[in-house]
Amino acid sequence: VKDVYLVGLAGDYCVKATAIDAAKAGFNTFVVTDGVRSVSPGGKEYEEMKAAGVGIIDLVELKKRMQVA
Repeated sequence: VKDVYLVGLAGDYCVKATAIDAAKAGFNTFVVTDGVRSVSPGGKEYEEMKAAGVGIIDLVELKKRMQVA
Protein backbone atom coordinates (compact mmCIF):
# COMPACT_ATOMS: atom_id res chain seq x y z
CA VAL A 1 0.00 0.00 0.00
CA LYS A 2 1.41 3.34 -1.05
CA ASP A 3 -1.66 5.56 -1.38
CA VAL A 4 -4.39 6.17 1.20
CA TYR A 5 -7.68 7.87 0.28
CA LEU A 6 -9.88 8.92 3.18
CA VAL A 7 -13.55 9.79 3.57
CA GLY A 8 -15.72 9.86 6.68
CA LEU A 9 -17.55 11.77 9.34
CA ALA A 10 -15.96 14.17 11.73
CA GLY A 11 -13.50 15.57 9.21
CA ASP A 12 -12.19 17.91 11.86
CA TYR A 13 -11.47 15.04 14.26
CA CYS A 14 -11.26 11.42 13.07
CA VAL A 15 -10.51 12.04 9.40
CA LYS A 16 -7.95 14.74 10.18
CA ALA A 17 -6.14 12.62 12.78
CA THR A 18 -6.05 9.57 10.52
CA ALA A 19 -4.87 11.60 7.52
CA ILE A 20 -2.06 13.27 9.44
CA ASP A 21 -0.95 9.97 10.97
CA ALA A 22 -0.96 8.25 7.56
CA ALA A 23 1.11 11.07 6.03
CA LYS A 24 3.59 10.90 8.93
CA ALA A 25 3.86 7.14 8.38
CA GLY A 26 5.00 7.79 4.82
CA PHE A 27 1.83 7.06 2.85
CA ASN A 28 0.71 9.25 -0.03
CA THR A 29 -2.41 10.48 1.74
CA PHE A 30 -5.47 12.16 0.25
CA VAL A 31 -8.76 13.30 1.74
CA VAL A 32 -11.71 13.22 -0.67
CA THR A 33 -13.76 16.28 0.31
CA ASP A 34 -17.00 15.04 -1.27
CA GLY A 35 -17.02 12.19 1.23
CA VAL A 36 -16.22 14.17 4.38
CA ARG A 37 -18.43 16.05 6.83
CA SER A 38 -17.08 17.98 9.78
CA VAL A 39 -18.60 18.73 13.17
CA SER A 40 -17.62 22.41 13.09
CA PRO A 41 -18.10 24.68 10.06
CA GLY A 42 -15.20 26.58 8.56
CA GLY A 43 -12.88 24.08 6.91
CA LYS A 44 -9.82 24.96 9.02
CA GLU A 45 -9.01 21.24 9.25
CA TYR A 46 -8.12 21.16 5.54
CA GLU A 47 -5.40 23.77 6.04
CA GLU A 48 -3.98 21.73 8.92
CA MET A 49 -3.98 18.57 6.81
CA LYS A 50 -2.33 20.36 3.87
CA ALA A 51 0.39 21.63 6.20
CA ALA A 52 1.05 18.01 7.22
CA GLY A 53 1.47 16.92 3.60
CA VAL A 54 -2.03 15.56 3.01
CA GLY A 55 -3.54 16.07 -0.44
CA ILE A 56 -7.05 17.49 -0.55
CA ILE A 57 -8.99 16.28 -3.59
CA ASP A 58 -12.58 15.98 -4.79
CA LEU A 59 -14.47 13.07 -6.33
CA VAL A 60 -13.61 14.14 -9.88
CA GLU A 61 -9.88 13.99 -9.09
CA LEU A 62 -10.30 10.62 -7.34
CA LYS A 63 -11.99 9.16 -10.43
CA LYS A 64 -9.13 10.42 -12.62
CA ARG A 65 -6.58 8.81 -10.31
CA MET A 66 -8.44 5.49 -10.29
CA GLN A 67 -8.57 5.37 -14.10
CA VAL A 68 -4.79 5.77 -14.29
CA ALA A 69 -4.09 3.08 -11.70
